[in-house]
Amino acid sequence: MNLTSHFLIAMPGMTDPNFSQTINLICQHDELGAMGLILNRPTSLSVSEMLTDYHITDTPLTFNTEKIVYQGGPVAIDQGFVLYRDTRDWGDTLRVSDDYCITTSSEILEALAVDEGPDEYHILLGYCGWDAGQLDAEINNNVWLTVDADVETVFSTPPEKQWTAAAAKLGVDLNLISSEYGHA
Repeated sequence: MNLTSHFLIAMPGMTDPNFSQTINLICQHDELGAMGLILNRPTSLSVSEMLTDYHITDTPLTFNTEKIVYQGGPVAIDQGFVLYRDTRDWGDTLRVSDDYCITTSSEILEALAVDEGPDEYHILLGYCGWDAGQLDAEINNNVWLTVDADVETVFSTPPEKQWTAAAAKLGVDLNLISSEYGHA
């Protein structure tokens, strides 16, 4: 099964601190492996601070100053990704679905600095990666729930509610699932 444009929802028993209570958007999944972005791990860095720190702009932004940068995953944490909803191609763009694109292009950061970028976006540092067959094995071992991704959860749901909101799409209340495994 190709899980591109699906959410991976960490099961309550997830012990890896990198993924505990996370929701991931799978951006690419094929026979070589999978790549995704954690959506609900905000950092303390604002987009305005990041764009100033990386010399994309010389002055802090006067718009969208509440927007924050997210931890996208434990791999290549110095690499930035912009997940956005827009029809434009900013170079180095991967179209995840009709609703989402990701890019590593600095062009989009320059556009965001002058308020000419997409309205709906997240900047994420790092990503999640799985080797061929690894993600499938984890799903078979009940490490993850999967469900089709949706725009509202990605861009409109607060990060602290995304994990439970995505599971609710499946009719699952994660608060009712024990993190302990039983034996019969």
